[in-house]
Amino acid sequence: MSSTPSNLIDFLVNQANGVKGLADLNLPNVPHQYIQSLQARLDHSKIIPQESIPIIDFTKWDIQDFIFDATTKWGFFQIVNHGIPSKVLDGLKDAVHKFFVLPAEEKKCLKVNSSPEVVRLATSFSPHAESILEWKDYLQLVYASEEKNHAHWPAICKDQALQYMKHAEVIIRKLLKVLLKKLNVKELDKPREKTLMGAMILGFNYYPACPDPEVVAGVGPHSDVSSITVLLQDDIGGLYVRGIDDDSWIFVPPVQGALVSILGMCYR
Repeated sequence: MSSTPSNLIDFLVNQANGVKGLADLNLPNVPHQYIQSLQARLDHSKIIPQESIPIIDFTKWDIQDFIFDATTKWGFFQIVNHGIPSKVLDGLKDAVHKFFVLPAEEKKCLKVNSSPEVVRLATSFSPHAESILEWKDYLQLVYASEEKNHAHWPAICKDQALQYMKHAEVIIRKLLKVLLKKLNVKELDKPREKTLMGAMILGFNYYPACPDPEVVAGVGPHSDVSSITVLLQDDIGGLYVRGIDDDSWIFVPPVQGALVSILGMCYR
């Protein structure tokens, strides 16, 4: 067994080891910087049993009513039969996993040589400022142009990321139009549509094995700043959303090929 590095932030950030590097040390205990207070941990007594958010089939003719009802009641729903081929989803998950298990030196080169406005590789959320760290590493890819993205996105996953983003954009536009139609907004001109769509950003969270997962948080409770988030879970899962009473949690089980549409708070 190894001990926790004496300068944890330097090990995590400057040396680009991240939490993956900590997990590879096979530490017997979680470093104290990651231990959540009892009040901040997920209270399992507040998880609503046998209840899940709606699953909406994108091929149904009355999809508009289902989407609007799920949005107003829950703020979350899962989408199936959305049109993104399974090979695109599986290829993306596989490519991103391969990125996170790259040697630290290769990931460090990405941090140094990539354009920061289109690529961000980090750990936790803001490790220099947080009093308690999140047990995650993440890669953020921002669409600028295909030329710029090809130049700066990681070679091991950039093609899969671009392919997925093109498919996901179609779904997000459809969701936006359905919601606006229910609000009696019939047509959008191009400038307004561009404003509402905003930037296209892909965020990949990686949660390495943890010696004591009950005392850490991969991602703490939060509200997404985007109007619509489309989330692809892996088979492990771990996503919880706020219940209607705002004092309970609902587990969102992974559904093969499904996408989670988010307009609210979540916990992982």
